[in-house]
Amino acid sequence: MEMSVLAERKEFTTPMSTSPQPQLRASADRQHEDLRRRREASLCAVWRVGSAREEARALFRMLGRNGDDVNSLRALIGVSEKERAQLADWAACTSPLISLRIEAMVTYRQEVLLQFDRLVASAQ
Repeated sequence: MEMSVLAERKEFTTPMSTSPQPQLRASADRQHEDLRRRREASLCAVWRVGSAREEARALFRMLGRNGDDVNSLRALIGVSEKERAQLADWAACTSPLISLRIEAMVTYRQEVLLQFDRLVASAQ
């Protein structure tokens, strides 16, 4: 009975009914924002590419190593029509941003292949 009298008084609160202290809430908000930024940076890094020319040079240096020849490296670099169709199907189920990024990667692979073919032609 005494408890119900106390519960009716405004100054009575239980630890569970109090809101977090402003400092704790601000700290949690900062931590959440920091995690969000790190996640976004990580996702962006996945889509970041270097120079197509440099990648083509690195692949060109692989010629003759581990059984790699021009055709096997061209197949490694290129994106087949079957792969494009699979990527398009997958992108259609995700988001427009993912679709744009996939297209950018395919374009990048085409540029790497062009640079690779130029290196092969100049070596002959």
